[in-house]
Formats: sequence, structure tokens, C-alpha cells
Amino acid sequence: MKIKKRSILLAILQFMGTMVINAQHNLWQNTDESFENPPLLPQDNIRHVKVRSAELPSTFLIGSAIAEHKGIMYASWATGPDGIKENGPLEHVKVKRSLDQGSTWQDEQVLAPVVDGLYNHSHGSFWSVNDTLNFFSASFTGHTRGYLKGNRIFATDLKTERFYLEETTQTWVSKGIVINNFFPMDEPRQMANGNFIMAGLDKDLRARVAISKGQNPGMWETVPIPQNHIKGFPEPTTLVLEDEILLIIRNYSLPEDEDHFCVSTSTDNGKNWTSIGLTNFKATKSKPYGGILSSGRPYLISNLNHRKWICISLGEKGTSGFSKIFRLRPGDAPFSSYFKGGDDFTNQQWAYPYALEYNNNLYVIYHQNKLDAELTIIPLKLLNNITLIK
Repeated sequence: MKIKKRSILLAILQFMGTMVINAQHNLWQNTDESFENPPLLPQDNIRHVKVRSAELPSTFLIGSAIAEHKGIMYASWATGPDGIKENGPLEHVKVKRSLDQGSTWQDEQVLAPVVDGLYNHSHGSFWSVNDTLNFFSASFTGHTRGYLKGNRIFATDLKTERFYLEETTQTWVSKGIVINNFFPMDEPRQMANGNFIMAGLDKDLRARVAISKGQNPGMWETVPIPQNHIKGFPEPTTLVLEDEILLIIRNYSLPEDEDHFCVSTSTDNGKNWTSIGLTNFKATKSKPYGGILSSGRPYLISNLNHRKWICISLGEKGTSGFSKIFRLRPGDAPFSSYFKGGDDFTNQQWAYPYALEYNNNLYVIYHQNKLDAELTIIPLKLLNNITLIK
């Protein structure tokens, strides 16, 4: 009898879990507009800048990030040598800097190297705090292409290593491992209690967040996000609102032509989270990046049309939803003029965005075909003057 009661209880819990998984969050709040052919963002006063062009010996570029520190802009990405794909051996991070607000970029230098031919570094996030520019890089050995019960996982260890900029020499210095089992996806954002939150994923490719202790870049604790249905790379991004924190998550549970973002929310400064649920916001399987503009409007950079379109969505001030979506660039992403040998490098895509508000502009950096780094510079005035539905 006890066994039967337990079975009934388990069935009820599983049913309730399914209800939570299938619950829909109204992330998209405009029924009059479609994702089928979003309009082009007005291109007046918008600039598109080539930050890095692929050349040997590097054969891929993934996970660009951008920051400003004391009037200098920095752009980073993960790359690797000929014959190596992303998330593999000998991966490392390179960086460029700009002295003219993103118009031109100086030569590449190594930010996070391969150590002893074994410890690789992948893309991460910047944090300018306490008069120091920090970079949090994913560090791992071996290769990530493992599987556990049908889910892709890191086949090896995963950690976050902190680097800081030695400004007198413009070199990057490691401060060691600061977070275990964490791959950062966006920069730290301050919460109402003064701590900072950073979105990421763990070695089993499950979403989680890292929470700082005040403004200390070396002290973090991680919190897993309740989930049981996402496969692949969740690659979340964080929106910190007045009364809640919203985690927007890349979704792998649906077919490509039916894909939508997922969300999880917290109302206690990231200590506890709702189970991940689907939203009504359609998107290609690709990493999103979101934030809150200084005007209070939320924004989200994401992909449509199999990553051929990179888009920006805007919402009303103080809300956790979006009602307008625009393509950032005209046409589809062009085929690469370099590395036409196959794999990801021949795909038409602008993807893996990261953004920075600075100097009255929104700077959006992303890759083209996992080879080049592109930058779109958008005047904030343009974004703030767009009329949204009420």
C-alpha cells in the first residue's frame, strides 16, 4: 500500500513538473507584430565596424565581449590554432583595444593563454570595478563534446579564472580560479542588495548564476537553476529589474522551427529561482544577450532565420517584456571570404552577441560566421525614441 501511495505521489509530482515546464511566460507583449520579417532598425547614424578579420593561424572566433575602462574600449574573443574547433584543446582568449570609442582597433594580444599545453581558456566577461578591469574566462582541460543520458556535457573539468589588467604595461595577469564549475555568459550586474549577479552554465550544460560578495571580484557563490528538460547549451543572460531578476535562456527542447526562449525568475536577489519555463518569444537556437538601458528600457539581442539575422528587441521602461523587434543589419549575413573549407565557418550567421552602453551609444559586438568580430554602434537616442506599445 505504501508503495502504491508513493507511486501515485511521484506521478502527481511529475505531472506538476510537466505543468511548470510547459508554463508560458509572456516575454513578447505585442500581438500585432511578427517574427517572420522584422523591420530593419533605421540605419541613420548607425555604424558597423570590423573589429577583427580571420587570418591564420587562428581558425575560429567565438564569444566576443566588450568593455570600457578609463576611456579605453576592450574587445575579446576565444580562438584557437589551425585544425582546432571551439571548446577544444589549445583554445585561448585574445583581446584588442580601441582609443577612439570603437572606430578603430589595435593589434590583438593574448589575454588568457593556454597553460602548459593543457589548460585551455574560452570566452568570458569583463567587469570594471574598484578601479580595476577584470576578465572572467572559462577554463577547462580536454574537450567539451561529451554526452550523459543523451545530454551534451563538458567531458572534463570546468572553472572560471579571473584575470586583471595591469594598466602600466597593458598586460593581463591571472588571479587564479575564482568560481568552480561555471562558464560565464554575461558581465556582473548589481542587484538591490548590493551584490552582483552573473549568468552562466555548469559542466553538465545546465544554467546557473554566480553571485558576488559585494564588489569583491574574487568571492563568488553559485546557484543552480531548477530544470530538467533543456539539452545543449542554455547560455543564459540576466535582466535585473526593480522587483525581480529575469534569466532568459537559450532553449534546446523544441525543433528549430518552433523554438522559443525559456525563462526563470528570482525575487530574492538570486537565492531562489522558479523552474525554467517556456516563453512566447520566438528565437533561433543561439546565445542571447540582454540588459537594461540607462533610460530604463529592457533590450535583448538575439537571432532569427537560422542566425542569418541579428536582432534587437525593446520593451517599456520597468517591464520584463518586449514589444518591438528590429534587424540590426540589412540583408543576411554574407558568406565568409576566408576559410571556405566547411564546418561552421561556411554558415551565414551573425551571432553570440555582447553589448555595452557607453558614450551615448549601445555597442553590440558579435561574430560573423565564427571567424570575424563585428561591432554595431547604435545611438541611444535612436533606441529611446522608438515608440512602443503600451
